[in-house]
Amino acid sequence: MLKVDQFLRQDLAKAIVEYKCAFELSKEATALLIRENDFEKSIQYTEDLLKSLKALQKMKEKREMLERIHKVAVELQQQNVDIKTIVLKKAGI
Repeated sequence: MLKVDQFLRQDLAKAIVEYKCAFELSKEATALLIRENDFEKSIQYTEDLLKSLKALQKMKEKREMLERIHKVAVELQQQNVDIKTIVLKKAGI
């Protein structure tokens, strides 16, 4: 079951599509491999499955990252830190 709270609202529709795709591909790849010995199609389905799973993982990580950023921003606000004064120390920024 897809846990919708793992994704951002704007990514939810895409996550649902990828989830359904991954679910169907996982069934189809297994069935082809076992019943029909169609290794070429099974490999293609498995590669497509992996793409869908990676897309889901990327969307999940995006939400987790934004939640961490929000948490830090709230903590800084509670400490009365002016966010405009924060200097980024990444790659010369």
